[in-house]
Amino acid sequence: NTLQGHLQEFPEGPAVTFTASYLDPSVANDAIVAYYMHPPIDDFANNVIKINGDNVNSTNEMYSTLAHEGFPGHLFQITWYLNTNPNPLRTQLSNIGYTEGWAMYCEDVSWAYSDLNDGAKEENRINTNLNYILPAQADFLVNGMGWDEKKLGKYYESLGLNASAASNVMSAVTQEPGSIVPYGIGLTYYLHFRDQAQSALGKKYDVVEFNRMLLTHGDRPFDIVQKDLEKYLEASGASATTPSSNKPFVNPGKIGLWVSLAATVLILVVVFVRKRRENNYQ
Repeated sequence: NTLQGHLQEFPEGPAVTFTASYLDPSVANDAIVAYYMHPPIDDFANNVIKINGDNVNSTNEMYSTLAHEGFPGHLFQITWYLNTNPNPLRTQLSNIGYTEGWAMYCEDVSWAYSDLNDGAKEENRINTNLNYILPAQADFLVNGMGWDEKKLGKYYESLGLNASAASNVMSAVTQEPGSIVPYGIGLTYYLHFRDQAQSALGKKYDVVEFNRMLLTHGDRPFDIVQKDLEKYLEASGASATTPSSNKPFVNPGKIGLWVSLAATVLILVVVFVRKRRENNYQ
């Protein structure tokens, strides 16, 4: 209810309800924190979120989990789009970088509305981002560029992080190559889109209209979102940034390839799953 009552940065969505419950221990997977069940297109008013109680051990973890799976994350994004009455075929096409990136972006935004003090809000926001973006980047560096643990550790040291984190990160990205990419790279794209809009519009930046642009047309490839952003900026009286600056930290072409590979594996899954990430960098 706290999160559902703090949607002032988002365009109004449909009236929906949800039930959140714990997974039975017999079917709980240690790698999964929670998941949102995609509703039928003709009954999206009733929604279901399942939570792995073994992996949600604090109020802060529950808060971020529900922000990701519920409001303003997957549940809000999916039901908002279904309420626009899209072509039924369109609802069966998935761009997992968009959907998981949106949910991670919503985690980032939602920390501002928690009951924590300002310092704790910022610490949790940075911690969340760190534990998804860096492993996603490591997936490219290890599986795409052949980095070994030593080189990855030195890179982390250069960032002021704990070099010993490389061991756990290496294990994660080699055991499940590509699985963390939609989360970390997706989040990076959304933060970059927001930076572009804020930089181009200055005081004219309207967070509700920015989020409306992201939500309109539903999940789609990031190159299309970028074009939609440029149209939005032009209509708002600003010029889009130059093409050379419209890139996150990894080449978008390579991101598209890896996200496509991940989507190939996950395209038939009808739930939106939040992966468990350990804080290895302190």
